[in-house]
Amino acid sequence: MDKISKPLQNAFIIDVKNLIFTINKAPKKTNKILNQLEAVKNSGNILGYEYIAKLCAALQGLYQVLADNVITFNQSIFILIKAVIIKIAECCQQIMKEGSDECDIRLYIRYCDKAAAGEIIDTDAFDKNKKKSNTTKNINRKIEDKIVQVHSKAIGEVLNAHEEMIARSYKLNNQINQLKSLEDEPSVLKLQALRKQLSADFKILQTELESSHEEIFSFIKDDQYFAESHQEIRGFFVYANGVKYLISGEYLSDVTYENPLNYETKQNQLCLKRIEDDKEVYIPVYFLSSLFPGQRETTSNGLDTIFIAEYQGQRIGIIVDFMQTFISIVKKPLPNCFNNFPILKGLVFDEKYDMIPILYIPEILKRFRSLRGYDVKKFEVNSRPRNYRILAVDDSDTTRQIEKTILSDFMVDLAVDGINALELARQNQYDLILTDDAMPRMNGEIFLDNLRRMENYSEVPVVAFAAQPLEKANAFINKAKFKRSDLIHSVKELLHD
Repeated sequence: MDKISKPLQNAFIIDVKNLIFTINKAPKKTNKILNQLEAVKNSGNILGYEYIAKLCAALQGLYQVLADNVITFNQSIFILIKAVIIKIAECCQQIMKEGSDECDIRLYIRYCDKAAAGEIIDTDAFDKNKKKSNTTKNINRKIEDKIVQVHSKAIGEVLNAHEEMIARSYKLNNQINQLKSLEDEPSVLKLQALRKQLSADFKILQTELESSHEEIFSFIKDDQYFAESHQEIRGFFVYANGVKYLISGEYLSDVTYENPLNYETKQNQLCLKRIEDDKEVYIPVYFLSSLFPGQRETTSNGLDTIFIAEYQGQRIGIIVDFMQTFISIVKKPLPNCFNNFPILKGLVFDEKYDMIPILYIPEILKRFRSLRGYDVKKFEVNSRPRNYRILAVDDSDTTRQIEKTILSDFMVDLAVDGINALELARQNQYDLILTDDAMPRMNGEIFLDNLRRMENYSEVPVVAFAAQPLEKANAFINKAKFKRSDLIHSVKELLHD
């Protein structure tokens, strides 16, 4: 999912804190804890906080076998549960600081699985009251530190040699070009022989450079720090006003060509007309050159090269002067001096070892949209067939807010359970219902049974956004395997939007 808004993040953190409070206060109230774990796990999956979701899933498995009396509570289980919720709290702190819950949870997941399977677990790793010898751990850490130092030193040596060879290749190439200009002077044979020797040296150097590339890539695989700071990126080299850039394939859905005469203008906006699912679709197109100084270069074949980019449910076409073929290359982070240029997200080296900036598509899209006037926005509104009204039913406040945020293009009303939803359905006419199943007072199955008895709702589409399918729903989305695009696609498909 895209960047989480602060209110949604805060709502999720509150849910997690309530879960931790419940477990700390009454760790044996399995049914209540299981319900809260399910809610936090689902919210974590939807928001993209996968590490908290995985920890909740592991605890859920442990509490389920406790509820089924397959295993019983003991001191080791209490220590393990305490350790897991402490780890969940650490993940929450990391979300508030860095926006991500990423951390190492493998040990916790493994111990929860072992405990749920009835295996004896050693909780010394979690029990802070027990003193454990760290001799072996310190020895291992020293060995690992030494390996990292060796790798870092080796990488430094390879990179220095690599940069030196690049400089030598430029110098040799320049000497060869100078000699070419002197071949009409006396001692031509000597000059030709010298040029041939230099050319041979240049080819050897190019071979050494290729070998150096391979050696660097091998270190990328072996050295964690280097791998994190230098990532492989796939995309296209493109030109705008004679300057070379790289467009990452991350946000691209298509690359196409179009005759400029075939564009259509809708409310002062240049658009590319396409047929998708037997419907006419108009995609606004913009010239990448318009964002940079200089004069746009025209292509020789008379066709524009267009990259179709998608971000946050929006699609635009980016017209470039011309492009090179698809490539895979190593990305380097931007130097600190580029921090004030959000339109860029990194650097790569091309085949000539020139530094090429990577364009950041979300920022590109934002800048293009800022160029659009009131008429264009009016066209976008008018192009929608109607403003659909949706009812989202879920007992989790976090989930309801997530659904409303994702479906921000529609009018969305919220209900806390089946009874509340029926009251709203009698007062309003909704075009689509989005409902959970496990809810207090009235669950999703009973709610749908009552809803379908109402004449005006017998054919209204329903999406079961739950842990399992509902018989009278038209579509099902599993909360545990949720993707933002799945919800948008299902809703638009059922509404024929």
